[in-house]
Amino acid sequence: MLQRHKIPTIFNIYMLDVICCALGCVVLLWQVSHQEAVEQTAAAKTSHADALKQSADAVTARKKFEKAQVDLLAVSSDAAEWRDKYQKLSIALELAERERDDARKLAADRQQALDKIRSALALSEEQLKKMLAEQKTTEVDLANVKKINVDLLAKIAALKDDVASKKTEADVAAKNADKQLVALKLSEENARQLQTLLDALRIESKDVQAKLKTAELQLKMREQDGDKQLADWKKLLAVLMLERDQWKEKHADSAKEKDSLNKRVLVLQAEADQRFAGIPLTGENVIFLIDVSGSMMMKDDHEADPDKWPFLCETLMKLMKSIPTMKRFQVIVFSDKATYLFGNRDAWLKYEGPETAQLARDALRKAKVEGGTNMHDAFDEAFRYKKIKLDTIYLFSDGLPNLGAGLPPNLKNAGETQKSQHLSKYVRDKLKADWNAPLPSPSGRGVGGEGGPVRINTVGFFFESPDVGAFLWALAREHRGSFVGLR
Repeated sequence: MLQRHKIPTIFNIYMLDVICCALGCVVLLWQVSHQEAVEQTAAAKTSHADALKQSADAVTARKKFEKAQVDLLAVSSDAAEWRDKYQKLSIALELAERERDDARKLAADRQQALDKIRSALALSEEQLKKMLAEQKTTEVDLANVKKINVDLLAKIAALKDDVASKKTEADVAAKNADKQLVALKLSEENARQLQTLLDALRIESKDVQAKLKTAELQLKMREQDGDKQLADWKKLLAVLMLERDQWKEKHADSAKEKDSLNKRVLVLQAEADQRFAGIPLTGENVIFLIDVSGSMMMKDDHEADPDKWPFLCETLMKLMKSIPTMKRFQVIVFSDKATYLFGNRDAWLKYEGPETAQLARDALRKAKVEGGTNMHDAFDEAFRYKKIKLDTIYLFSDGLPNLGAGLPPNLKNAGETQKSQHLSKYVRDKLKADWNAPLPSPSGRGVGGEGGPVRINTVGFFFESPDVGAFLWALAREHRGSFVGLR
């Protein structure tokens, strides 16, 4: 925007006239005062008394005159300042008029440029109308292309569905082929076993027949030995004939035995599938006790092992996925003390398939791995769940307990080995006598159903000491479980 200088209205040419009039009044006042002083001087010469009085008046008049002179000088100074200001304002007015002329010239130039832009804009509007007409034609073509693309996409989606279904069918066929191959191998193995069994039965039949003939011959030879011997041989003959009849029944029921053997093989195969490194995978209400002491990150006392803890987490996930009967579970981690991986005490977590196992693995990876091994608190916390139908415990550890309840005062300063041996025995004794002791049935005989012992399976990780393996093996053996060591 063009700046315009506006002349201030504080001072103008009319105020200069006022100042000149004021100066004239001051001069007039000075002349009047001077006339009065002259008259008073003349009167003073007339009489001495009047002279004294007029002298005093003259002094007063002189003071007034001096004051009037001072005022006159001040007015003159103000007039000079106003005159300088007037000159400056005149110069500023001249500059403002020049700027106004420049602004008018600039406005004229911009008006010409605006006229040119308007003419160009009129031409652009005509071109825009032509482009819009062309665009409508293009949009129609584009709509046709989009329609064709939609049809093509629908066909592609249908083809993808067909391919996916064919792939699924191929996968199912491959799995069925694998199963049939396994079944064929099992059938061949069963056939070999049945053939071996039939050969053994034939040999057994020949032996029985030979024994029978021998017994009949001996019976004939010893009939004269008396009734007692005859009765004994008759008994022996009856036994041998019974064996012969049993063999005949076995031979007659070979087809049934073949079926039963096939069923037994399938059962054994299912049991083999439901095992993890030799551990039977059983349990509906399961607790996983996970050792998170500092040794779970170490290969030995001096060397760290970055793969050990991730391997344990993966093993937990694999084990959880492999237990076909598990419905509810809980994960308790322990080092110096026992805590819950998911923070829910005295409450089961529902197992909902592989997603739950992966969630447990990811949460365990974030656990803090440090401290000692307080196995007493871990089992004490786990057996709180016995009153709500706990049936199986899986213990993951790589060492013996080295702190917790059960250490007498005289062993507080003992060595690590002595402490571990005492605490290991204390945990085993308390499991048998207290935590996992069978509850008596209501009738007072046998073991109650819900109070039956909990199965404890143990998994050892990268342990160097044979005492660790022996402790975990004994712990599992004493509580109907299994032990496996992983490296």
